[in-house]
Amino acid sequence: MLPIYEIADILEKSKNKYKYAIDIFKDFTITDVNSSHRHSFYEILWIKSGSGLQAIDFQEYIISPNQIYFIAPGEIHHWSVLNQVSGIALMFTEEFYSSFAKNRTLLFQNSFFSNAKNRMIILKEKDINFLDSLLAYLDEEQEKKDKAADLSVHSGIDLYLSFFNRKYNADKKNYSNEENTILLQLKALLYESIPKFPTLRVSADKLGVSVTHLQKILRKHFSLKQLIIDTQIIEAKRRLLYTSESIHEIANSIGFEDQSYFTRLFKKRIGISPSEFREDIKKS
Repeated sequence: MLPIYEIADILEKSKNKYKYAIDIFKDFTITDVNSSHRHSFYEILWIKSGSGLQAIDFQEYIISPNQIYFIAPGEIHHWSVLNQVSGIALMFTEEFYSSFAKNRTLLFQNSFFSNAKNRMIILKEKDINFLDSLLAYLDEEQEKKDKAADLSVHSGIDLYLSFFNRKYNADKKNYSNEENTILLQLKALLYESIPKFPTLRVSADKLGVSVTHLQKILRKHFSLKQLIIDTQIIEAKRRLLYTSESIHEIANSIGFEDQSYFTRLFKKRIGISPSEFREDIKKS
């Protein structure tokens, strides 16, 4: 199984339990592929200078100055051959963000965390000074380590999220804020539920909406069954790529009792069998 990194692991301060952190790093260099891992937290990563490669799930990115990356919990991340990379990482747990309930939906309205084709944006020159000032302020606040600082940092995260939502707008689909929030929450719920997925009623209860309302939203976009299968296929691809688990083990771990059914479904969705997919990845 892949390691799951806490914020403390990134900071290399494993004795503490961090709810959030602003990590300013300079001249980060590696000469070999770093080990693949998952995050237990949200990260907004600003690359200010340097070069190299990194991958988020199945998407590889060529690193260059003034890129912003969005990495969500559970996604597989790794660095490759970095040359003097400097930047700022804003990291926070969902537990910390959700502790301020009135603002919770903003996190799920941020489509950068769920839209694989828009996981990276290039920062506009005119926005650099503002974001620099905001993150410098949050860095000062986190050192105070009190409840007022927590509230201040949370407000800063809200401002950061709002800024990208309004000025860069990754989500081209015409979802209302409320629909987008519920769909992102539902996707997160399904991932957390692997391998035993909730029914429509249980999902609605956990999301705090009526079954009728959830059905109405799903009818406009996807069925719950489609979302569950999408979740299973994405997780299967991750495990085929990043683990040595057998096809049988992968099928069981994502909710399939019948390996042959899993193989047929995977091939129907992806165009090749799970074993062929693994072999193709190894060759690439």
